[in-house]
Amino acid sequence: MANSIIDKLRGEQDLSNDELTLLTETDAYDDELRAAADKVRREIYGDEVYIRGLIEFSNYCKNNCYYCGIRHGNSALARYRLGEEEIISCCDEGHGLGFRTFVLQSGEDPYYTDDMICRIVSRIKERHGDCAVTLSIGEKPYGSLKLFREAGADRYLLRHETADEDHYAKLHPSEMSLANRKECLWNLKRLGFQVGSGFMVGSPCQTTGNIVSDLRFLQELRPSMIGIGPYLTHKETPFAGQPSGDVKLCLRLIGILRLLFPYALIPATTALGTIAPDGRERGLSFGANIVMPNLSPVKVRKLYELYEDKICTGEEAAECRFCLDRRVQFAGYKIAVNRGDVKKDQGVKQAPSAAHKKYEALKEYIAELGSVAVAFSSGVDSTFLLKTARDLLGSRAIAVTARSCSFPERELNEAIAFCKKEGIEHVICDSEELDIEGFRENPTNRCYLCKSELFTKIWDVAKSRGIENVAEGSNMDDNGDYRPGLIAVREQGVKSPLRHAELYKSEIRELSRELGLPTWDKQSFACLSSRFPYGELITPERLGMVGKAEQLLLDMGFKQLRVRHHGAVARIETDEDGFRKLAGAKTRADIYKKFREIGFAYAALDLIGYRTGSMNETME
Repeated sequence: MANSIIDKLRGEQDLSNDELTLLTETDAYDDELRAAADKVRREIYGDEVYIRGLIEFSNYCKNNCYYCGIRHGNSALARYRLGEEEIISCCDEGHGLGFRTFVLQSGEDPYYTDDMICRIVSRIKERHGDCAVTLSIGEKPYGSLKLFREAGADRYLLRHETADEDHYAKLHPSEMSLANRKECLWNLKRLGFQVGSGFMVGSPCQTTGNIVSDLRFLQELRPSMIGIGPYLTHKETPFAGQPSGDVKLCLRLIGILRLLFPYALIPATTALGTIAPDGRERGLSFGANIVMPNLSPVKVRKLYELYEDKICTGEEAAECRFCLDRRVQFAGYKIAVNRGDVKKDQGVKQAPSAAHKKYEALKEYIAELGSVAVAFSSGVDSTFLLKTARDLLGSRAIAVTARSCSFPERELNEAIAFCKKEGIEHVICDSEELDIEGFRENPTNRCYLCKSELFTKIWDVAKSRGIENVAEGSNMDDNGDYRPGLIAVREQGVKSPLRHAELYKSEIRELSRELGLPTWDKQSFACLSSRFPYGELITPERLGMVGKAEQLLLDMGFKQLRVRHHGAVARIETDEDGFRKLAGAKTRADIYKKFREIGFAYAALDLIGYRTGSMNETME
């Protein structure tokens, strides 16, 4: 039985949830698992072990994660920051010792601005062009990550920690969000980073079901590097009394990960060496192929105390490097002096990710429709849906776009351009939603009134062309908010293929990128009528004000935003990148002046920032 389940895992790079649970919870298969994992890593990476020079440059952190020793609330910890020259010096020394990847790691420390990080990365790349730079500095907005990539950063490490919402809430304060962390990981992939993710093994409240969820999320994400290590307790955290993780379980999961992801880079972590004297060597035997010795100045190593009793805090860099050489050789491997980039799949079968499985289900569903008119707004979801329908149904898939004063001209132009490029029949019909009885008064069911009128028009177009179905682009994320428009979807028999396939926005972006769609990283958009509080009158003039205000901000380089109309006040919602743009007094003055010219008396900044459906927050 042991051979059968291990052989299946190695052959298919996948198991059922029940099989993963069985393999995780027992040590009966450990010997076979270790042998199979080691064989696979040797087939792909040989006996080479890649080394990463770790530079822990700040132990300041704005977050208060309940498990972490450098959490903001730990007042007993002596804090430090390395200066730019100190960081560069660590890299220079590391290069002389044979390191060709430097990992810059810190807590989420706002002291280091984007410009500082970019300058440090650029200097390292200029001095050591044969080296890779990896950042591990926490969650950052898309704009910041883009700057880091453009500066030369090659990789980014960001553990998701746990893929289960309930478990995440038990490990983090309420102001932290698993959804935001996952979106950050997807943004990293969109920008072309070699991405690393992973989770703690044995963290408080963790169940086997949580671990299986972690493995499934990694199958969706398909990171280049997967880092797991045992949870280790720290006396200055709320989890001080919790037991640490289990070394055997951690080793077992390394083996499972190697067979699930044959080409992944998997580290034998310092935490593994801390919980067991030979932990890193045993990790290598279970399929790990990376070690990350510390290049930080000895004076600060002990202060980067994520957990207690961390090993290798008193050795100089050269001493640590040579000690590691001996350990790796004793385990039967050898240190490689190169960048250690991930190797791509050269023919070994990879199990399809969850997103790809859903994509196959989507294609089957659309093919069965035979013909379809897609409600097309040029957004992420409807573009992906239209492209898929066109590829499957050819001329039996058409696009219908409603032109109205609540739909910006730029979006209409993008819709026209996409259909022209793809050779898709595109029908533009005029919408008169402001003439719909009750719409101007902006009731809470406004979206229902609009969608009812829209789908009626699309059905008219479809029937005139012998098209048998109408489809719209809502996805699984839309199930979690107030969406009265979905009532109209049901009433009029409109298909929702993306929800049928259980696709989420992040998965649609991933698949869109693979299809080469220009919308894969487009920011979310909703019609301009959604910018008004329920009960506030909607007029063409007010819609025009909102449209001009948002276009102004877009032209200034803002990416994700909403301008909410509150009578004389324009409330700006934006992301972290937008907040930084607003830090300049001249920028704020320019926006205020332009908003006054548009017709607003005041311009206000929403302190929470951008989010969809903020007007629903006042509903009981």
